[in-house]
Amino acid sequence: QFHEAVTALANNATIAVLLRVFRSRSRAYQLFELPAGPEIKAQSDHSHRDILNALIARDPATAATAAAMHVQQTERWAREHRPSATPVLAKFGD
Repeated sequence: QFHEAVTALANNATIAVLLRVFRSRSRAYQLFELPAGPEIKAQSDHSHRDILNALIARDPATAATAAAMHVQQTERWAREHRPSATPVLAKFGD
């Protein structure tokens, strides 16, 4: 809900589309369901508060920096906790 609210406030169609793509792809990771999930959630919530506080203060530079840091951290978590690839067991052409 946070992401959708910020996207709506930004009134930027490109950001809205990118967010939908990122969220649809990240659902498979289920980061908050991992053993480290509570800590990941706490850090993510903290990042959201930093972004929100900058938006409330009408400080676009700080908001952009906080958002970029949030995206980078989320990418790190996704790389660290990437789901295993499922090997293809069937032979083609049989």
